[in-house]
Amino acid sequence: MNGNGNKPDVTGENKPVGKKKKLSAARSEAIRWDPDAVFRENPYYTGIAFRFRICKYLTAALALIFTVLMLTVYGDDITSENFRYFLKDLDITGLTAGEFSHIIHSGGTGARFAVYRGELAVVNPGNTLLYRSGGALSFSSKNIFYSPRLISSDKYMLVYDYGDTTCSYSLYNSFAELKKGRLDKPITGAALSDSGSYLLITRDSTYKGVLYWYDSDFEPVAEIKKDKYMITAALSDDGKKLVLASCYDSGGDIMTELVTVAEGSDAAGASYTASGVMPMKTGIMKGGNIVLLCTDRVMFFDPALKLLSTVIFDYTVTFSADVGKELFLTAAGNSLVGNEKTITVYSSDGQVKAAIGCSGELIAMRSCGGLVYAVTENSVIRFDPETGKTAEVQIEPNAIDIIFTSTGKPIVCYAGSAAPVSFDSAPQESATADTDK
Repeated sequence: MNGNGNKPDVTGENKPVGKKKKLSAARSEAIRWDPDAVFRENPYYTGIAFRFRICKYLTAALALIFTVLMLTVYGDDITSENFRYFLKDLDITGLTAGEFSHIIHSGGTGARFAVYRGELAVVNPGNTLLYRSGGALSFSSKNIFYSPRLISSDKYMLVYDYGDTTCSYSLYNSFAELKKGRLDKPITGAALSDSGSYLLITRDSTYKGVLYWYDSDFEPVAEIKKDKYMITAALSDDGKKLVLASCYDSGGDIMTELVTVAEGSDAAGASYTASGVMPMKTGIMKGGNIVLLCTDRVMFFDPALKLLSTVIFDYTVTFSADVGKELFLTAAGNSLVGNEKTITVYSSDGQVKAAIGCSGELIAMRSCGGLVYAVTENSVIRFDPETGKTAEVQIEPNAIDIIFTSTGKPIVCYAGSAAPVSFDSAPQESATADTDK
């Protein structure tokens, strides 16, 4: 550094300390615009850019083709309602699919329960309610039903007023009351298929029995009128087949008539008549077999109403029954005194699969997924008729009913709450009973 405070550079010239060396204009221009030195294109990166450009256009074309294909194939399923269900499913509650927590509801002792589209449906005189699996209220609607009945399917909920009070009914989805109606005479029965078609049983001033059959768009399918008392009816899951049980008097004898009707047909497809019996409930079981529960017996038929089996009940003991999709159940007292009962399990063709003994008051008896569930005063018993294994879980008293999620998990319903039941840690035991009783 010289006396002026400057520092000589490599050329020996004195330059001020701290000041950067400036390039001449010619030198700067040479560095900036020399294509060979700076801006030469690299063939390797040029090839990569070309391939990325091809992938971009190919991805856009595939996305367009996929969109057009999905709109063509699934156009009927892309509806505003399904979009609303999609948005509703985005409301994550922290529970896995089909899992319920303990739910507090305002149903009361006269409530009816079902699981509809993964939610708990509760109907009482005055309200139709839906609760999410986490317990939050997702839908509420006022009703005018004095004695409501609730049926749920994959598509709709059907709620109707049983008896001669309002003669009204309503159909719901998860967001709204879709249709309401009122008949001139009381509604004595109803059925709802997974496809959304439904039927109502009533009467009019001319005929003792009238059945109205509607499709999923609420359009009439058929109107059946008979000078017979229509007691019970059922629809197949696809809503294409109807089975109807009626009774009438013939020379002082009670006659039962069972008929099947196909959608679009003006006449019965098959019929069966029995003397001296009174129908109570009918159902179409898995595989198409038909079961008819009467006051003193149960009869099993194939889809063409060919009689497969008849079981006659002993009325010297208390008795109850349940018609399921896969199994038919009966519960009979073992004696005139005492609280011991035997639950007998029948297949869809009327064969005895197994039996189990239970004690105490039987609150409810249902089957789901090939398993049998019995609710007593303070426990739920699960029975597997294939293996003969049973498991029992203690519950709170005063249960009203038991229902099941889409995955087959049981939920015990009370007047003010509903609680899931888990058998994961319940010990399993072998159970047998005398099936001759």
